[in-house]
Amino acid sequence: CLKAYVQTQLCMGGTLCSWLERAHDALARDDEQGIPVLGTSPHAFVTAAHARVAPMHVRALRQLLIALEHLHSNGIVHGDVKLENALVEVSEGFCADEPYDIPLDAWRVVLADFDLSRERDATPATVAPMTTRAGAGTAGYMSPEVLGGAPASLASDMYSFGVCVLTALAVDAQTRSSVLAGHDGALKCAKVVGEPAIMGALCAAPSQRPAASDIAGCAFFAVSDAILLSEAASRKWKACAVCLDDRIREHLGTLCSGRAVEAEQHFVCDECLARHVLASCEDGSLGAFGEARGRVRCVSSARAAGACAHAYSVTVLARHVPKEVFAQFWRARRQLDEQHIAAELERGVQLRIEHAAKALLQLTEAERRLREVRIHVCERILTLACPRCGAAFAEALDGELGFSGCCALKCARPGCAAAFCAYCLEDCGDNAHAHVARCPHGSGTYAQRHVFEQKQRARRERMLLKFLDEQFPGDADSRDAAVVDVAIDLRDLGLDPDVFLSADARGH
Repeated sequence: CLKAYVQTQLCMGGTLCSWLERAHDALARDDEQGIPVLGTSPHAFVTAAHARVAPMHVRALRQLLIALEHLHSNGIVHGDVKLENALVEVSEGFCADEPYDIPLDAWRVVLADFDLSRERDATPATVAPMTTRAGAGTAGYMSPEVLGGAPASLASDMYSFGVCVLTALAVDAQTRSSVLAGHDGALKCAKVVGEPAIMGALCAAPSQRPAASDIAGCAFFAVSDAILLSEAASRKWKACAVCLDDRIREHLGTLCSGRAVEAEQHFVCDECLARHVLASCEDGSLGAFGEARGRVRCVSSARAAGACAHAYSVTVLARHVPKEVFAQFWRARRQLDEQHIAAELERGVQLRIEHAAKALLQLTEAERRLREVRIHVCERILTLACPRCGAAFAEALDGELGFSGCCALKCARPGCAAAFCAYCLEDCGDNAHAHVARCPHGSGTYAQRHVFEQKQRARRERMLLKFLDEQFPGDADSRDAAVVDVAIDLRDLGLDPDVFLSADARGH
């Protein structure tokens, strides 16, 4: 058997109903000040003068009206006008998910579903063969006379179109339900909108409804279309300076302020900005990141000499890049701060060293020698230190790192591990037990804490007296000056400074 098929075009924008819902939802997300409405629920509508929301809806409805005007001028009644029977055709290369991302000339509304269409002057006997299914339209969009059993007409199409306008401008599902509840509900909603042409289309008497050509020229559509065109002209499509995509919505990117003239400023989309941030603060490039003082410079800064020196603020980055990208940027900032603090501390130490070296150069020979004597006495005699590497021995601690009762000591410095005598500080190689047992200054290998401390005082006194005799033979004044210089340190260790003075000084 033979089968016949009807092939229609594919409209990627879907139905006009879903298209307008997506447009409304997108702008509800983007509009920080909210969407102004007329009336209150359940009769709340987007105001037709709103420069960002309603004009898109009204422009689409105007195109639907033009399609109706064309049908009616050719004597054709559609019979089932509703938003679900209008489709949106989108030009190739554009995504239909975001209506406001598509230029005005890249989409248009087409009227579909002519199952119930008929000629205006058709008689009841000729209507049925022209239709493909039984019925008279869709409840809610049907005019009072069609609900009463009368055939669809040009006037009933205009009534259905009036319902389409109110449904498109409805703020929420509750308001749409009020519009579709019947003639009384639709008329109440039309009064809220307050447009005479729409109220006229919803008149109960078919003869009082305006024609499609009359409504097309009314101020409701003309003003809204002008607003939309003006808005489109002011809302320029931005071209990303990195990926060169010239169809980026302005709020999906950021514009640098490195140039006084906007035409010379650099726009970058959010995706390219995120990649730029990651490249700027990755571990291997903290040097450049540091040169920028932890800021991310304009995308053009790495492209040419003398390029834009603008740096994006932290607020801009937090707003335009994903959370994980911003988190990595913030970690790099903290790492840079830690490096900066470490560098500052290092500079401080270096300055103190330089200051000390400068002060040392200004000392007289006698003062320089006195300073060297003090350093040797404090570090090599008064401090219990390893005779091989000079590392201090923590004699005041118990356990592995301090005195544990054994006077055969072991250096704890990695790489040294010298064994030495606690009584005389002699380096005994890798084992000091044999020497300690027979050391003339000791009292055996093991000693109690108080005995160990007494032996340390005796060692310090013995070693200091020997050192002073060797350094200042016959120079009592220099000797006494050296003793006075370390007098406080001697008292802290339980030693009497007078013991180390010259005989003349002790006599006085």
